[in-house]
Amino acid sequence: MEPVSLSKQSVDDPYRITTPVDIHRIMQDILNERRFVTLALSRGHKVLTMLLHIDGDAGYFLYDAGRTLEETRAMLASNRILFSATLNGVSVRFTASTAVETEFDGAAALRSPLPSDMQFIQRREHYRTKVIGPSACSAKLPDGTPINLKMTNLSLGGVKLESTTVLPESLPVGLVLRDALLDLFELGNVSVDLLVSSHQKIEHEGLVTHLYGCKIQHLPRSKEAAVQRLVFSLELLNRPNTRSRNPTE
Repeated sequence: MEPVSLSKQSVDDPYRITTPVDIHRIMQDILNERRFVTLALSRGHKVLTMLLHIDGDAGYFLYDAGRTLEETRAMLASNRILFSATLNGVSVRFTASTAVETEFDGAAALRSPLPSDMQFIQRREHYRTKVIGPSACSAKLPDGTPINLKMTNLSLGGVKLESTTVLPESLPVGLVLRDALLDLFELGNVSVDLLVSSHQKIEHEGLVTHLYGCKIQHLPRSKEAAVQRLVFSLELLNRPNTRSRNPTE
């Protein structure tokens, strides 16, 4: 899988994406999933549109013109346009300079240069992203016994852990694991307090696996930034790299 350039993300603003390949990929997902995009224009105007084509090499993207002549005129008259969309429960926002008129598939369209950065903000109440590949959560029980579990998904609100050796007697619902380390190896790690909120037992061919749902407790801003970077990196790695759209088709 293609590595994610975490070093290109702003330290001061963990939700700001500046790596061109990541920006292109997010915009391509918005296009592929046919998400509506809201344009905030000057003088308080708002227009609903959709992305039509992204050209990373040439550095531009195309989107629908307005539904009326007045809307299109307002879009063309704005010196700066704020684009916002929702992708898999994540708020995506970016700005572009003045649009120019063009065509796409024989219909009127607008063209703007690709943004140099965007905001990719996951809310706490939204989805968890899957953890694929080697990952772990290591912690200590209240009596000091070290434990290690596999991490299978992650969000700003919590994680899902699984183990064939850590039993619910040792990890009962309601227990808080202090300074548990979420370790995603090359993607990074962060220590958090985890509240065990649920337990499920699965049996398959004689093998018993215990699943633990855990909520992240009292996450400070500094650690929230680290978790957000991990979630964003995982989300990019989890997306199929084969989805694309050819504007000539």
